[in-house]
Formats: sequence, structure tokens, C-alpha cells
Amino acid sequence: MSDLLIISTSSSDFHMLKTLSMELSKSQKVDFLCFFKPNKIDIEELKNHKINLKVENLNLSDKSDNTKSITKDLQKIQNKFGQILIKSNHKVFVVLGDRYELLPVVQQIYLKKRIIIHLHGGEITQDSWDDSIRHSISKLSHIHFVASSQAKKVLIKMGEQSNNIFNYGSLGAQNTKKLTIIEKDEIFKLLETKPELKTCLLVLQPMTNTSFDTNKNLDTIVNFLVENKFNQLLVSNVNSDPGGKDIRNYFSSHVNKQISYKFLETLGAQKYISLAKHSDLVIGNSSSFIFELPVKNIKSILITNRQKGRNLSPHVLPAQITKKSLNNSYMKLQQSNTVASSQYYKSNTAANISNKINEKLANPPEFRKVFRYEK
Repeated sequence: MSDLLIISTSSSDFHMLKTLSMELSKSQKVDFLCFFKPNKIDIEELKNHKINLKVENLNLSDKSDNTKSITKDLQKIQNKFGQILIKSNHKVFVVLGDRYELLPVVQQIYLKKRIIIHLHGGEITQDSWDDSIRHSISKLSHIHFVASSQAKKVLIKMGEQSNNIFNYGSLGAQNTKKLTIIEKDEIFKLLETKPELKTCLLVLQPMTNTSFDTNKNLDTIVNFLVENKFNQLLVSNVNSDPGGKDIRNYFSSHVNKQISYKFLETLGAQKYISLAKHSDLVIGNSSSFIFELPVKNIKSILITNRQKGRNLSPHVLPAQITKKSLNNSYMKLQQSNTVASSQYYKSNTAANISNKINEKLANPPEFRKVFRYEK
């Protein structure tokens, strides 16, 4: 058994953690716990790097906007991870981001007085409950790897000590920089879609802090696309937040003869970035619009306030969900000239994080945290 356990609860954090685990495996044994089932290629890649992968597929449910399903999910994770932790001798645990599924995980680790390393803390996303979840995880964590100087400042204001906060950039941005884009005909063939059609990729995640009329807003988006002569809408997989089921139901129950819909399951990083690159428009509210897509010079229209608080590059055009606002942003997107760039990209992100983790494993911080709040 390794001293280190990396934990992934969803595909949204998996590929970044996979990159880090493979880098860490160059210098030590690594255990990797997944609460969903990765695809066969990812599993084989981890095995080839001699990473000890344990999969506990919890099959978290699609949800409408209610709390009963969330409670069941949290109970399921609490029980399963509790059983794992009882037998665990790991000294250090690595988690990433702001998924609600992480809450019972980090709470149990903390109460067992183990060291928690948190990636992508200190970020602000004002119109989702991710802020509260992310900050809660940060307060239980001992070491922080942030993706920006702004995020570091937020953590310091929250009382975290600056000597335990490290800004080596975004793993997602580094991953994207290294990706080879799949040719258009090939990626459309792989996804059983039509490359000759004017295509929009919709990447829409549920709103969790404000009310969101799914049918009304998706009607507006579809009508905007039809008016602009799009005839193929590809819909990226939706996470397990409340409201995800409503988005799925819309595309399974609504028909528009002028545009075809196809709901895509989890694509993996290369297919997702390649599809975004070859689509005529990318629209939605994914954090990938901010961290990853600009690295490959992919422009997007950002809707809802789910990412409000994060710094936007010129590649990201915000819009309200009205036809007028969407049309204005689409026109600006078509006219704008951008180059591949990202304020969140730094070279050697995975290697730098890995080296610092190795350093901390050799000389771990005290479990007891000291908070120094700015006046």
C-alpha cells in the first residue's frame, strides 16, 4: 500500500488527477480510488504506469431539483468510503475541485487526522453552490495547489498559510496543451455524427444556487441556433448535480425538425477538446471554457452565472439567455481574432506539483492548522 491515495469522484476531475498520478508514479507507489468507472483506455493507461487503481462505481443518480437523491448519494459515499478508510494506512490524500460528493470524503479523512491535499481551491463561482463546497474542502485541507494568483489570495484571506499554497497553474490547461487534436472527419465518425452539418456543442451544467427554467432557457437556445442555421446540436454529458435530469429529459422529449439532437456520454479529454475545436460553435457554462479551450484557441459563448467570479480570456464571450444577447455574442465571436493562450497555463504543472507532494510526504505538515486572518 502506498502512503498516498488520490481520490476521484467524477469524470470532471479524473483526467487531471490521472495526469498527476502518472507523474507521481515515476518516483513512488500511487493508489488511486475512483467512485465511478473510467473507460478501458484510461484503466489500461493507469495499469501501465503501475498505479494501483481501485474502482467503487457508486452509480450516482441523475437528479431533478430535490434533496432526497443528494441525501442518498451522500449516504452511499459516506458508507463506502468509511469502510475503505477503516482499512487505510494512507498518510496523505489528494482531492480536486468542488464536487459535493467530496464532502463526506474529506470530512472523514480530516476526522481521522490525516493530511489532505486540495487542488483548485480558492476559486470563485458565484452562481453555484460550488463556492461553499470548494471553500469547505479548503478549510479541511493542509496543502493547496491553486491555478492562479487570485485563488491564492482568496485562500490567504480565508486564513490559510501562504507557505502551504502553491501556484503551478492548471493541470487541465497543461493536459490540453499536450493533446493532439483528432481530425474532424475522424472525431465525427467516432461519435456517429455528421461532419457536413453546421454543428453546435452545448456544454451545460445545472444551476445550483439560483432557479433555472430548463425548458424555457433551452427553447431560447435552440431557437437561436435554428435562426442561425445550425442543424446539429451535440449535447455534452451532464453531471449529477440537481437539475441534470431535467436537461437530459428536455432533449429526450423535445423535437425540432430543423435541428437534430444527440446526447453524448462522457467523451474523455481528447475527444471533448477535438469536438470543441471542430464544432462551429461551443456554448454553455463549463469551467473548461476558461481553463482548457483557450489553450487550443477555441472560442465559446458563456451562459448563466455559474462561472461568475473567474477571470475570462478574450476567447470567452458572455451572454444572457435571450436571442438578442446570444446573437450579439455570436457576432462578436465570429469577428474576434484570438490566438492560443491561457492565463492558467504554466509549463511543467504536473511535475512541479508531484515534486512538491514528494517533498511534503518526506516532511509532512502538522495535522493541527494555524489560521492567520487578514485584518
